[in-house]
Amino acid sequence: LATAPRARAPAVSEQLWVRTAEDTRVCTTLVAAGDATEIVEPSGHVAPDEVSALRDALEARRFGGLLVAGSLPPGVPGSFYARCVATLAPRAKVLVDAVAGLEEIVAEARSAGAVLCLKLNARELLGVAGDALDAAAADTV
Repeated sequence: LATAPRARAPAVSEQLWVRTAEDTRVCTTLVAAGDATEIVEPSGHVAPDEVSALRDALEARRFGGLLVAGSLPPGVPGSFYARCVATLAPRAKVLVDAVAGLEEIVAEARSAGAVLCLKLNARELLGVAGDALDAAAADTV
């Protein structure tokens, strides 16, 4: 699995890749008859020096766009995405596919003058609005 990205895009720079001592998670999506079920394995802990190495690699560059997606693994501070937006994407386009720390991410994007686009599903949107959706109602949204 680790070699698949290299095989598909051999010209892509790996300078932003940081190896972690513990395994990262795998998310498997099963699709049948129009329904999808996600099986999300837990992630290993990311050590503080690994988080720092990634932050240093990111801060050495400037980006016209930034995607922040998914839940953060154990060991990564909840403010990580917001810090990335604040330092990496001034006046950039930021796509957010995450709900953890969303208010802080939005505030940092606004402060940085970034153009922000949120990609939230109905359950996430209702949760952010403080209106939890129970499992029985999931098919009606």
